[in-house]
Amino acid sequence: NTPVICATHALPAALSATASGPLDGNLDLRERLQRSGQKKIAFAISDVRSSLANGEISEILKREPGSPLLQILITFYDRDNQPLVCGQSYYDDAALRLRLVQTWG
Repeated sequence: NTPVICATHALPAALSATASGPLDGNLDLRERLQRSGQKKIAFAISDVRSSLANGEISEILKREPGSPLLQILITFYDRDNQPLVCGQSYYDDAALRLRLVQTWG
């Protein structure tokens, strides 16, 4: 019952509502894009860096202000290399590890 991730995403206005009304806030990003008729995500670029917990983030993740966190900035693109959504996430690396796998074709 301890939060380990705090994520925020900037969505285009077209994703905030449809003709049938507001979208369910529990939908994942892929589902939101699909239901709104937007283009599909083709790839994402993530920038991984270290960060320190500020007041709001430390409160959400229940960490002391200034505690080290992992920050990931991400932008999702369509097949035409147009950005669709961007976001940032803070991870409590004391409770969660991130592993990246690279494939070589």
